[in-house]
Amino acid sequence: MLKVNFYPMYENLLVIGATSELFSRLIPKWLPYVKTFTCIGQNEMILNKLKETYPHHVEIVSLNLLDHSSYAVIESLLKERSFDGLIQLQGYGLYGAFPSIEIEDHEKIFYLNFISLVKIAHLFMNFQKDENKKKVILHAASLAGIVHCPFLASYSAAKAALIHFSETIRIESASHFSILTLCPKAFGIQFSARASNGKFHNPESIEGYTKKVVEAFFQALLKKEASLYCTIWDSITAKLYPLIPKKWVLKIFEKRILRRLK
Repeated sequence: MLKVNFYPMYENLLVIGATSELFSRLIPKWLPYVKTFTCIGQNEMILNKLKETYPHHVEIVSLNLLDHSSYAVIESLLKERSFDGLIQLQGYGLYGAFPSIEIEDHEKIFYLNFISLVKIAHLFMNFQKDENKKKVILHAASLAGIVHCPFLASYSAAKAALIHFSETIRIESASHFSILTLCPKAFGIQFSARASNGKFHNPESIEGYTKKVVEAFFQALLKKEASLYCTIWDSITAKLYPLIPKKWVLKIFEKRILRRLK
């Protein structure tokens, strides 16, 4: 018997962090189910490329989320238009021992990985609530928010805060919003290359995992449901991690991060 999946159609999705590598992989898969993407990001070159590639499906807005005036622009958008969903993919990270990273960078990590998502989710839930329609909020967190990651202290902490925040509002807002959170590995996709100036970038080793992450995000939006883990191995890692002696954990991360940054 033929099984048919009747996936929802979205008129308009608001995408924050639209210049991320993850979104560039997602948009061609989501396109059959989404009429318009309103894309917000900082890199104008990438935004313009999105507009050129998908001229009838993409609207672009260039904003720096570290600039507080940007949130007034987002608020205006949410007051003026109706959106079926909010996709938040923004983030920023640096590797290194905690004291070796400037405090301004730690603040930036917390702001872009947590505070900005909280502020935008708050705006979305206040101005886009619909008594007749359940809307979607999809957050990109990280497996680093579930396991303790040496040399990723602020990034790991910010993602942990995002996970707890998202899961809490998912419970309290279930009648009006489907709030979904996914946690790919920090080493798995584009974050590693950008955070370490490409020193970790190994396309052959990460391509297979990247495809699985993209598929997890794709299915989450269409089904309006998601597990925290993008793959079964992520789930196993999270469960086994507390059992690993901390001395071993430190050696693993020293080998994977610090030695490659020398």
